[in-house]
Amino acid sequence: MAADFPRDLAEKVEARTISYGAALSLRFLMEQDRRIVCAFLEELRPSSSLMKEFAELILDISKREGLAAAEIIAGLKDIMTVRQSRKIKTEKVRRALRARRFPSLTEKEKELKAASLALSLPANVSLHYPENMEGKKVSLTIRFENMAELQQSLDEIKKKTERLNEFLEIL
Repeated sequence: MAADFPRDLAEKVEARTISYGAALSLRFLMEQDRRIVCAFLEELRPSSSLMKEFAELILDISKREGLAAAEIIAGLKDIMTVRQSRKIKTEKVRRALRARRFPSLTEKEKELKAASLALSLPANVSLHYPENMEGKKVSLTIRFENMAELQQSLDEIKKKTERLNEFLEIL
């Protein structure tokens, strides 16, 4: 219920400019920080779920690094000032906040992406690693129209066994 929120935040939830999920995290910020983060989110206008994710990440970073939320938002200024679509800005903000909040995870994701590209798998073969690096199981998808195409893909994968092992070792 919005009644549990500070008045300024309750008004934004009621006006639907700030999602309820985001407000659950934002209520813990000092008024000035809350105002700055709300203005940032209102300008960016992400989906409700992304708004909640951003608010949680900002709160976590603030606690972990001992910074005011306004300082975290200031670090995103470059993304916001570049003339780009809202979708691109939102994705860049998400990547920046996740990289700051989960530096080891994002580094591991970059390493896996580079290893995946180094495999040079055929266009009809895709490799998927576990989301958030939870677990060690990967999936390999092969799209084909006939048995010859499937066999060709399997032969190509077999040639890359050593590189696939290197990829799995990263996990």
